[in-house]
Amino acid sequence: METNPLVLLVDDNDTDNLINRRMLKLLAFTERTVIANSGRKGLAYLREHKDNPEQLPDLVFLDINMPEIDGFTFMENFSALAPQLKKKVVVMVLSSSDDPQDINRITANPHVAYFITKPLDPAKMSVVQEVFSYQKSQ
Repeated sequence: METNPLVLLVDDNDTDNLINRRMLKLLAFTERTVIANSGRKGLAYLREHKDNPEQLPDLVFLDINMPEIDGFTFMENFSALAPQLKKKVVVMVLSSSDDPQDINRITANPHVAYFITKPLDPAKMSVVQEVFSYQKSQ
C-alpha cells in the first residue's frame, strides 16, 4: 500500500473534519491531510493542482450533504476532469446520510470507489485501507 497518501477531506462540518483527520493520523494511515470545507473548495483544490501530481490527493473523502455544491454535483464536476487526474485520485463518500436513494445515487457514479458512514473508526479504516489498496493497484 502507498505510504503516507495525501488525503483530501471535502466536508462542510468542521467537527467531522477534525475527528476524521485525527483518526487518519492515529491509525497511521497518513500524516498528510488537506481540508476543503465545501464542495466548491474541493473542486478548486483539484483544479489548482491538476498539473502537479505531488499535490494531488491520493484519496478524497467526500460528504454528500453540503450547501452550494453537494457531493452529487462535486462528482458530476469530478467526472469532467482530466483522465489522468481521475486515475490518480480515489474517491470515497464519507457521509452521515443513510437515505438509500442518496447512497444508490452516489455509488452509481463510476468514480466512487466506496461509501462509508461517518465517522471513521478503526473497523471502517480497515475496509478503507483494503479498498484504497485495491483501487491503487488497478
